[in-house]
Amino acid sequence: MRGKYFYRIPGPPPLGLFCLKGKTMSSQGCSNRVYGKMASHTRHMDDLPTLAAYMLGLLRKSAGVHPVPVTARFTIRCVGRYLELYVLGLPSHYLFAQPGQYSSAAELLRSTLEDFMREFNWLNPDDALDTRFLFTVTLIDEKYQRLQRIEPDRVMIAEVQD
Repeated sequence: MRGKYFYRIPGPPPLGLFCLKGKTMSSQGCSNRVYGKMASHTRHMDDLPTLAAYMLGLLRKSAGVHPVPVTARFTIRCVGRYLELYVLGLPSHYLFAQPGQYSSAAELLRSTLEDFMREFNWLNPDDALDTRFLFTVTLIDEKYQRLQRIEPDRVMIAEVQD
C-alpha cells in the first residue's frame, strides 16, 4: 500500500490486521468485545496502515489543542499487529521534570494519546489476545529524534522478522 504518507521498510511483507481466528473486524462480530468509539466508524479499514493513516490525519489536527503542544508532530509505525505512535517535536524541558521522569504535562499528553488509540481498538474481556491491534505511545525529545532520524507525518510499515 502506498500513498503520500507511506513508505516501506525493506523485508518480508507485514502480517497486517488480524484478530482471533485470522478474521478482521468487518468479517467477524463478537458479542463479548468492547469496542472503542471510533471502531465502528473505521470498521471498513481492514489493514493497519490504512487505519494508521486515518489516525495520523486526526492527530495532525490536534496539535495546539490542549494537552497537545503546538510543536507536536506524529509518526505511526506499523509492525504486524502493533501500532507504535511516536510523538515528535517535544523539547526536553517539556518532557522531563527531572532526568528519567516525565513531567506532569508529558504524562497527561501520553495518557490522552493512549485514550485516543483505545477509541479505534476493541478488546475482549474473555480473551486478552482478541484485539484489533496492540499499541504503544512514545514521547520523543528533539535530540533523540535527530539521532534516530525519525521523520514526522509518516506511517511507516515495518516488516516482522521471524
